[in-house]
Amino acid sequence: MRRTFTIIIVVGLLACRGADGATGPAGPQGASGAAGAPGAPGAQGPAGAPGPTGANLTLTRVAALGNEIFQLPVDAGDATHPPIVSGYLSTDAVSGSWVQVSDAFSNASPFLTLQFTRGAWTVTMRNVEIGDTLILVVRY
Repeated sequence: MRRTFTIIIVVGLLACRGADGATGPAGPQGASGAAGAPGAPGAQGPAGAPGPTGANLTLTRVAALGNEIFQLPVDAGDATHPPIVSGYLSTDAVSGSWVQVSDAFSNASPFLTLQFTRGAWTVTMRNVEIGDTLILVVRY
């Protein structure tokens, strides 16, 4: 009987537990696990649109005037698609020293202007010294 009484008391004590206390602080962060295996490669994306085939044109001359005009061929672009233009000048082309001409406006130094008239582009290299060797590189 004593054994039965002890079992009843233990079961009664376990059944009559009070409310749980407040939750304690979180423990420290555990170490990261090992990285998983890499995933399968993604599908190939669509091909991009083909770029322009383009053409290069290099024009050169010795300046006879302070503003030298270069007429470009008709296929060098239309009124909304100007060509890419770079200008260079040299006071001594034999030495291989060249200065790139800016396309920014300046009254004191050489610059380039582009104009579309009569269905073709005209490039003017302005403020050059007479006798300078000029090169115009055009991409269209």
